[in-house]
Amino acid sequence: MQFLKTEHGIITCERVIEGIAINPVDPPGVCDPIRRSAAEITLWRGRPYVVGRDGAWVVRCLQFPTDRPTVWGTFLMLEEAVREATSDPRRPEGSTSTADLGDMNI
Repeated sequence: MQFLKTEHGIITCERVIEGIAINPVDPPGVCDPIRRSAAEITLWRGRPYVVGRDGAWVVRCLQFPTDRPTVWGTFLMLEEAVREATSDPRRPEGSTSTADLGDMNI
């Protein structure tokens, strides 16, 4: 496991590539105040992540005003998915200020 440090908290995931969480442990499914805290919604809002599924890589992002992640695209190569997640114009300003804490083996 690796940990992605963001300005709103830490995301636990399988890997971190260029500030993008790959296969996060608890990605947003439905984000509303009843099911997730405001801090957790803030952590995920506007932060794309990549999930591997059935031999493909899906880029998703929780975007305002929806309460469910939007699919930005599905790719065969992980590198293509990361490129989409890091270069997509829908990604809000300031969301690149993340740091890979590496494998902390906790």
